[in-house]
Amino acid sequence: MSRSVSKLFVLIALMSSIPVFAGNKSPDDTVLINQAAVLDAGGFPFKITVPGSYKLVGNLAVPANTGGILIQSNDVTLDLNGFSITGAFICDNGGNNCTAPPTKEVSGVEAVAGPAGNIFGVTIKNGHVRGFSRGILTFGGIVEGITAYSNFIAGIHGFDAVVRRNDASRNHGAGIACESCVVTENIADSNQGNGFIMVFGGVFGSNSFTNSANADISNDVTSQGNNSCNGHVC
Repeated sequence: MSRSVSKLFVLIALMSSIPVFAGNKSPDDTVLINQAAVLDAGGFPFKITVPGSYKLVGNLAVPANTGGILIQSNDVTLDLNGFSITGAFICDNGGNNCTAPPTKEVSGVEAVAGPAGNIFGVTIKNGHVRGFSRGILTFGGIVEGITAYSNFIAGIHGFDAVVRRNDASRNHGAGIACESCVVTENIADSNQGNGFIMVFGGVFGSNSFTNSANADISNDVTSQGNNSCNGHVC
């Protein structure tokens, strides 16, 4: 066998030994995530520990009492790409008549703390999250284009975040709960808890909720005066 042919066989063997997830990237180095990739990486919660761009390329079905994706790095963009992250907790279309809640607090996507402290600079966008204690739980960053429903405590829960153009409806708890956030252009319909909870400052504008208990907006929050709460300005 010639030396060049031998080298070719060695190269093929090396390439076949690379884990599937390690090569699961788009041409622009976006890491692609689906159920198989999560299982290959050790299972749920799928941990993101380095900055970069991540994108779902399939739905994720998460076992009971387990988180979906845990972000532990600054400067991460997670694009759900229109797909769903689904836990085991299920409610009806009014956020009621639910199955047994999670026995511990778990989130569909969590970006709160990493080894070095609080996480900053994270964007979570464009998809569906249901069946957890909280659909999205984030410190800082941006949450946009998310449909969060059938979650036990809140659809979206943020700290020092920008929460915009989301639909947080039919949750057993609150639609959107936020501390020191900018919350704009969101919908919260038929939540069993408050449609919106906002405390410790921030901005509240162009939001709407119906068929929910109330809106709990503290006095230190700046309202733009164009929010609709059960048909009334709030």
